[in-house]
Amino acid sequence: MAVIEIREYTQRFMADEARGLLEEAGIDCMVSGDDGGGTYPQVQFTSGYRVLIQEEDVQKAEEVLSVLGPYTPPEGMGLFRE
Repeated sequence: MAVIEIREYTQRFMADEARGLLEEAGIDCMVSGDDGGGTYPQVQFTSGYRVLIQEEDVQKAEEVLSVLGPYTPPEGMGLFRE
């Protein structure tokens, strides 16, 4: 079982909203962010907040997250992105 990123957001509350919808649908997930464990939400060293799921849940997760509207990945975030 591989863990993959299904979405990435620039703000924590958006990632938490996606996580809540996925958990409500019975999909195991987690939010990963490089913000000092939430201590420094204004600092993003490498990227935004990533919503991670199991690879086999991708299709169901996409259906669940479709209620949030069209998804456009963020560009140019963190130190290591173009």
